[in-house]
Amino acid sequence: FFSILLAHLWVMTLLSAIQTGDIERVKFAVEQGAADINAEDEDGRTPIHWAVSTGHVDIFDFLLSKGAEVDTADEAGYTPLMSACSGGRMNVVDALLKTSKEPLDKTNNDGRTALFFACSKGHLKVVERLLTCNPKPNVNLADQYNVTPLHRAVNKGIIEVVELLLDNGAKINAQDKRGDTPLHIASMENNEPIGKMLIARGADWQIKNKDGKTYEEV
Repeated sequence: FFSILLAHLWVMTLLSAIQTGDIERVKFAVEQGAADINAEDEDGRTPIHWAVSTGHVDIFDFLLSKGAEVDTADEAGYTPLMSACSGGRMNVVDALLKTSKEPLDKTNNDGRTALFFACSKGHLKVVERLLTCNPKPNVNLADQYNVTPLHRAVNKGIIEVVELLLDNGAKINAQDKRGDTPLHIASMENNEPIGKMLIARGADWQIKNKDGKTYEEV
């Protein structure tokens, strides 16, 4: 019992040190305290998850050097790569792509991929990096609401991300569960430049959503 309690305390020390960015305490917990670097908290998150989400790259690099598992999903199906893409942490994304065996089309519990998260936050460089991978991620993989990365990119309003997705085969007239196309989303967001660009690139402006409305009527 005592050994189990001690192991738990070392893991708590490790997670606390990661959250505060204390690299020396992290090293001590791992090297002297024998904290399990792949231990999961109550949400299924490992030290690598925490290092990525808090943005402490030095701690991430250290855990990686100690052989930390990088492909573990938490209770919500969220992986370190998804977290790095969502946070726009390019150096961490690069490191994970080199070490991870995670398929780029892996989804969380809501059906969302690393590319989906990068597009949702408008991280152009991360999207570019993901689309240079071989094999490429599926740009048309929709979540449980039939929302695609293109829908999310239009919603975020970064025109370069939208164009990049279209250049890589994104379906311009994809409809979500409400029947909204990316053009509907652009109209809802009052984003005229993206709306004009979508029409110029062949978006069907006559498509109606489930409320019977075209993009001009939403």
